[in-house]
Formats: sequence, structure tokens, C-alpha cells
Amino acid sequence: MSESHPARTGQKTSMPPRSNHPGLKWRRTANRRQPYWVAKQVVRDPKGFPERTIRLPADVDEDTLAELCRDHTARLLAWLAAPEGDPVVAYDRTIRALSRLYQTNSTPIHLFTTSSATPERHIRTVSR
Repeated sequence: MSESHPARTGQKTSMPPRSNHPGLKWRRTANRRQPYWVAKQVVRDPKGFPERTIRLPADVDEDTLAELCRDHTARLLAWLAAPEGDPVVAYDRTIRALSRLYQTNSTPIHLFTTSSATPERHIRTVSR
């Protein structure tokens, strides 16, 4: 009989092994390395998560850095696991997105209206 070779059935993945610092990415600045938490380091599609990149403090120890990364990752995963009720309005620098944010959020600007015309009527016209 011929020699048998071990079967290669293990799946190769392109993902790095899990770390204690999920989402951590280092960027070099002019005089030091700056840590950032990046949502795309955790999941491929953050699906409109408002904070895709968060600058972390550079002068903290490894345990604090790991805790911050885990906290931001937990917020991202909670965002992704939330049931899709009202659609999330993300600001993509267009007038339409700005008007949708104004209509859906209860900001202090809603307290200031003129007596001649309500801004909501004009915003609905612009966002069409």
C-alpha cells in the first residue's frame, strides 16, 4: 500500500483570529501611532452604523484599550441585531437626507417656527 496523507478538510479563512481588541486598527501620525476602532474590522457591512471609525485615546494601557474596543463592538452588534422598525436615516451630505433627519428627529429647532408658514411643508416639498 501507498503512504496515506492527512486529509485537508479544514476551511481556510481570510479572517484573522479573534483578538482581545476587536476592531482595533493602528494608524501612524506625525510623531506616534494612533489607535482607532473601525467597524469594518468587526463586520463586513456595518449597515449604516453612525460611527464607522472612532479615534481611541493613545495614552491608555492595553486593558483599557481592549475594553473600549469591546464596548464599541457590542454597540455595533446591538445596532445590527435591532429589529428593523423605522428605517434609519443616515446623513449622506444631500439635501434629501438633511430634510429626512429634520423630519424624524425631535431637535430644538422644531421649537422655532414662523407664524406665516411651517418649515415642514417646505421640507416635504424639497425632499420629494
